[in-house]
Amino acid sequence: MTARMVLMLAAIAIAAAPSAALADPSLKDDLHGTWLAVSNVTIRPDGTKFSTFGGPVKGVLIFDSDSGYTSFVSVQANLPKFSASSRLMGSVDENKAVVSGSIAYFGRYVVDEDTRSYSVNIEGSTYPNWTGLTTTRKVEISGDELTLTNPAASAGGVAVSTWKRVTDRQ
Repeated sequence: MTARMVLMLAAIAIAAAPSAALADPSLKDDLHGTWLAVSNVTIRPDGTKFSTFGGPVKGVLIFDSDSGYTSFVSVQANLPKFSASSRLMGSVDENKAVVSGSIAYFGRYVVDEDTRSYSVNIEGSTYPNWTGLTTTRKVEISGDELTLTNPAASAGGVAVSTWKRVTDRQ
């Protein structure tokens, strides 16, 4: 076999081999990174929808594929400021507004490629009833938009949150 023929066969073999660079990224790869909140809606059992926090939302969602940790923070964009200069001295109404206008948790997550979902073992949460639980979120990604569906929302019903990928210093 000539050197030219060997090179041709090698080129054909390389071209025919599946390329990891051309393959669709996994859900875990798609989730990896930082996302900013766009909206958060809760759907009650009767089908009615409402803004989870009563208005615009701010938040950040981070998936770190190296450590396997995720962190989720979502707050009402216009939470009222406390009249005291200490978060420990909020009034009953101020504390109630913060609790009903925010949710945060962190923990290790595992992606299920087949069901297009991830489960997170919640290690800590602003809703203490979640701490120690493993919960699952359905995932839809379209371009730089992520939609999460939580079938057991902390406010009851089903929560649907939409996020936009941070692509640079936004």
